[in-house]
Amino acid sequence: MDTPISRTKIALPTHRAEWLTRPRLLEFFYELLEFKLILITAPAGYGKTTFMADVAHRLDIPTCWFALDEMDQDLNRFIAHFIAAIETRFPGFGVDSRSELRRGSQINLDRLTTILVNEAYAHVRDHFLFVLDDYYLVEVNPEVRQFVSLFVQKSDENCHVAILTRKLPDLPDLTLLVGRTQVGGLSFRELAFTPEEIQAFIQQNYREEISDGLARELFEQTEGWITGLLLSAQSQLSGLSKQGRVSRVTGIDLSAYLMAQVLKQQPDYLCQFLLQTSLLEEFNRQFCEQVLGTPPSGHRWQDLIYTVVEKNLFIQPLENGWVRYHHLFRDFLQAQIAQNDPENYRCILYKLATIYAEQGEWEKSRTIYQRLGDQKAIAGLIEEVSPTMAAGGRYKTLAKWIDELPFELRFSRPAMLSLRGITAVMLGDAQDGIEFLNQAANLFRQTDPKGLAQTLTRRGMAFLMAGNYTEALANAQEALSLLGDGADLTHAEALRVIGLCQQRLGDYEVAVQHLEKARLVFVFLGDQRREAIALSDLGMMYRALGQHHQAETAYQNALSFWRKVESYSHAAITANNLGVFFHLRGDYRQAATYLEEAISYAHRSGDGKGLSYASLGDLYADLKISEAARSAYQTARIHANRLQDKYLLLYLDLAEAQVAYVIGGEAFAQPFLDSAQKTVAQSQAEFQHGAYELTVALVSYPTKLEAAETALKAALGHFSNQAPSNEIILAHFYMAVVQHQLKQPELASQHLIQTLELSQKLGNPQPLIVAAAEQIPAIEAISVPSAFEFAKHQLLENAISFNQQLPTLRRLLRKKEMSIPVDPPKIVIQGLGANRVIVDGREITGPDWQTVKARDIFFFILEHAGGVSREKIEAAFWPEASSAQLSFIFKKTMYRLRRAFASDPIIFTGDRYSFDFKGDYEYDVEEWERALKQAERATSEADKMAHLATAVTLFRGPFLPDMDANWVTEKREYFNRQFSDANLKLGNYAFEKGEYAKVLGYCQTLLSMDPGLEEAHRLAMRAHAARGNRAEVVRQFKLCTAVLKKEYGLGPSKESSDLYNLLTR
Repeated sequence: MDTPISRTKIALPTHRAEWLTRPRLLEFFYELLEFKLILITAPAGYGKTTFMADVAHRLDIPTCWFALDEMDQDLNRFIAHFIAAIETRFPGFGVDSRSELRRGSQINLDRLTTILVNEAYAHVRDHFLFVLDDYYLVEVNPEVRQFVSLFVQKSDENCHVAILTRKLPDLPDLTLLVGRTQVGGLSFRELAFTPEEIQAFIQQNYREEISDGLARELFEQTEGWITGLLLSAQSQLSGLSKQGRVSRVTGIDLSAYLMAQVLKQQPDYLCQFLLQTSLLEEFNRQFCEQVLGTPPSGHRWQDLIYTVVEKNLFIQPLENGWVRYHHLFRDFLQAQIAQNDPENYRCILYKLATIYAEQGEWEKSRTIYQRLGDQKAIAGLIEEVSPTMAAGGRYKTLAKWIDELPFELRFSRPAMLSLRGITAVMLGDAQDGIEFLNQAANLFRQTDPKGLAQTLTRRGMAFLMAGNYTEALANAQEALSLLGDGADLTHAEALRVIGLCQQRLGDYEVAVQHLEKARLVFVFLGDQRREAIALSDLGMMYRALGQHHQAETAYQNALSFWRKVESYSHAAITANNLGVFFHLRGDYRQAATYLEEAISYAHRSGDGKGLSYASLGDLYADLKISEAARSAYQTARIHANRLQDKYLLLYLDLAEAQVAYVIGGEAFAQPFLDSAQKTVAQSQAEFQHGAYELTVALVSYPTKLEAAETALKAALGHFSNQAPSNEIILAHFYMAVVQHQLKQPELASQHLIQTLELSQKLGNPQPLIVAAAEQIPAIEAISVPSAFEFAKHQLLENAISFNQQLPTLRRLLRKKEMSIPVDPPKIVIQGLGANRVIVDGREITGPDWQTVKARDIFFFILEHAGGVSREKIEAAFWPEASSAQLSFIFKKTMYRLRRAFASDPIIFTGDRYSFDFKGDYEYDVEEWERALKQAERATSEADKMAHLATAVTLFRGPFLPDMDANWVTEKREYFNRQFSDANLKLGNYAFEKGEYAKVLGYCQTLLSMDPGLEEAHRLAMRAHAARGNRAEVVRQFKLCTAVLKKEYGLGPSKESSDLYNLLTR
């Protein structure tokens, strides 16, 4: 739940006629706008607020205002109003900042201020002023001081923060800011009224002139302190020129002055109204009715408010009919009613606290109870509002409130201990949380089964987060036994804890049953937030069970809700789950899109980064982008370590072990396996033991077949009582491959059959296809009964297809803006405009090829997608060589070709040489041809032209310009024609849209390739004519005529001449 915003606190005070504008200070303040931080420091009554409000109305820059009170010491409340103050002046501001604040449980001030400053930079284009009025009321909170300091330091030079306070603020980096000459200010010396300003003030508000001598006397008596004069003016007192008034004005006993000159001057009913409404801080007619009930006999609340405004009794009108008293007058009135009518004083405050609590203004309610000294009421308030605050993630505030209660209240009330326990757990301290929950459970066992059930459920969640699934399960099950049949929040949460425990223990079907029951209870209770959490959990379970439609539906419904309520921490987790879902379905494009969305949400919320980066690492690992995968895992580990997420840290150890093995072999992988082994040794989860043994097997294969076999047997033993999963499928698959290598055909067949059966249950998961893509010969060699031949054939087809798609999938990711950049392709080949090959960022040059023929043969093989025989290569490159010579020449040239590459991309299979098209490469000719095909397939003209524009950009020059073999020149001419056609189509399309400059650009490109191309000349003439440039039409036609005469000895065609005549008539 968002912190309620008091709009009157962030509204710029309305300009009032009695304010005296002081040009002296206004000029001074304009000079202060050279600084980022402006300190206005002076004791009470020196007119800081009035001066600053008057300045704000006269400045020609936007001003944001925040009037502070003691309740703003709460960091959440302070920042919420801070954001709202800026948003009031700059609509649209605050979306990202509020989303970050909603995390509530652990506000990262550095991250939040960075987001806030970035938003200000994006939304505020000019200089602006932010005023913090009465800052001294909140600076007791060191986090508030840190926030203000960080905001000032990080904000751009267009932001100026003015702090109005009674003493020099204790900002953490104030000395640093002063050293950087970023701080300026005014003190009471500058704010003090000069004799001339005192004269002007009295003249403006009383229409009286006082002598220079009296003005000087008033100045000397008050040292320029204006409060006495201000109060007299507001009381409509006159005769200030009389000496008898001086003592009253300059007297420091404001209470006596206000009692004699203001309160006692009012009728009884108005006195009562003033005293009672002073406790309301801000009020209007409706609020008076709500808190105070019936007005004094014969009066109406609205009339009383109007009377006080009319009498100008230190009241300040606010927006929408709300008003408030001058703070000095308010404090005086509150002291009077507390002293003289304590029973009524307490009655009103208790009523006010109750109303604030009902309205969600919990900080205000708690502050009132603190004023009343009623700690039991505060404890009751905390217990009452904790579910809503917890749902909004405000665990840190809850913990602070509880810790400020007296010892006996904290440790004698089991509900308070239970609540403190779950706040500790959610703030990342599971062990302390469990201690609190243990104490609460012991007290509840004696008196309250329902309270015990809630505490056991919370303790179950604590054990779940600590990785102790057995204890977590036992606590949640005991909670359900205490609750019996029911449909309350505790019942649903206990079901959810059981479901999550079963998921961690690998029993997905039982997990789904409990989570679905929990979701239905949340639906019954109308709790959409918790329902969305349950949907995210269910999506994960359905995905593991191969129930893909149910999984996607659950995820999409949850993500839609989180987007709507802008809960970015939950959106990050759900988008991550959707990314993993599409990854496991083999849809890498969608997977990458959702994972990047998840990472974006995670950065905005601060939650879920580790999980999202780990998932991105998995996607990269599938596509053999190993360095990027390692970078993603390392980034994920930073966040997992910070949270001490044991489940994710184990996952990362196993994932990084596999990537490290690919990069550097078993020695690179071993440290990760050692770390994983230590974690698994302390785990009771059979599934985690199985996952560890499976990874050991993958690192052992194929160099240590016996070790791989042993590990796979252990893995399958741990998985024996688990529901079907991708890990179990992979364990059976690799066991089939290992048994094939060990010459055990029957065992190999048995395990491949089990692989195929489980795969069909789970919908042919992508991890199996990725694994099979590297073991195609082994799969082909393993026999299976005829009933499984089709499934085996389908697996092989999927594996072969995956290998074929790898280069395209890598290219897709390289074109996306990814948070972890994709490794550049190992081989970059340019065939348009140059004959270039770049390997690992270094171009293969002449000395590397040794002979031009080696390079040319490489391109010859590359251009034969189906491979090419030795005989065909020999005929193309050595047509006149004798058979005796050919053998050695061919062998020597192929050696040179292979030697030019660090890793040979030429494959010899059967009797044919071919390029390794499943390797990591990019070839501009393929990109060019792909863009043309996409243009052909496009269903709309706009899409067709977009693809043609891409193709034209890719065409950097003629095909293989350094080669002149027939197969090259034929393709070169074909590509040139395609390039001309594309430019003509784009030119005509641009002409139809009236983009004549673009038309001429396309024509210039065409004529640079073929100066005599009449179609291009005609299109250029039409474009010039459309622009009204007849001279250019004539010039273009003459150029066309001259070129045709010189090159071909011909004149322009009839079509060109007719067009020219038409355009120049």
